[in-house]
Amino acid sequence: MASGPAAAVAAGAPVLVLLVEVKSGLPTAQLRLGPKDFATDLNKKLGKAVEQIDRSAALIEERRSEFMHIPNDRPVLGMVVTMDTYYLVHAPEFRSVLPESTVPTPVTAIGELEDAVTVTDTGLATILIDGARAGSAGGWWVRADLAGHATVPLNPILEQAWAVYPFGLPESVPSATDSS
Repeated sequence: MASGPAAAVAAGAPVLVLLVEVKSGLPTAQLRLGPKDFATDLNKKLGKAVEQIDRSAALIEERRSEFMHIPNDRPVLGMVVTMDTYYLVHAPEFRSVLPESTVPTPVTAIGELEDAVTVTDTGLATILIDGARAGSAGGWWVRADLAGHATVPLNPILEQAWAVYPFGLPESVPSATDSS
């Protein structure tokens, strides 16, 4: 599906090159249960995304003309964004069936990414770089790295949209990073 580099920016200067692959395929019931033949299904749904991120990172490093506008002097991370959570994907038994990558690449559900961009006390680039350093070489749970960070309690755009409806917002909406 869609792919492309995005430079994460902190204080006006890019500090990270983030390569994103978006996959709309949902984990099947069989994959969620972890059957003996899960490797084929997991690779079919996510393997190409990991390989594409690795290819893009190599082209950036080689300074191919199409990628010259992307900095090659800062950390490069990948992110496979999925529509639903692949709950076991970072367990060694599951992650080991995906292609090896030279780029740290978590598999992240869209909900995790939505939560990550609400953090207000640090930048997304910092969260991802710290997660890559602390996580396994293959990947890690981005949501786990959000614990303890201050977040925007509500998306102001959604808050305005909900205000239009007569039933409005619920009285209390928990933060995405609340542990309670």
